[in-house]
Amino acid sequence: MGERVVIRDEPPLASEAPPSQEQGVPLGYGRANRASSLLHWLDLRLRMIADAFKELFAIVIPALGGARQVAFALGLAFVLGGFGSALGRGEPAFWMWLGGLLIGFSLRLPWLKGDRS
Repeated sequence: MGERVVIRDEPPLASEAPPSQEQGVPLGYGRANRASSLLHWLDLRLRMIADAFKELFAIVIPALGGARQVAFALGLAFVLGGFGSALGRGEPAFWMWLGGLLIGFSLRLPWLKGDRS
């Protein structure tokens, strides 16, 4: 507080003395430490990945039948996967989960279309 910053658009004249401490305080705003640069880089990359997934989901979900159809397929897959897990561990659960997912995507039920009529 109370520091004075001098901003000049033109270079100093040859007759002027170099700036002293009374004219302005040199501030090191351009110098960043490595930790903040790494966090900034990581944040930027994660935001780029999140934006890419948003664009991908905006294309894929309508192609699969909409958000309700995807939620129905995943729900059916997990129910059948749980039933397969109760029957036997390992492979039956996976194949029943996959079958439930495929059945959920292939069944086109009228209440899943999103029309409230």
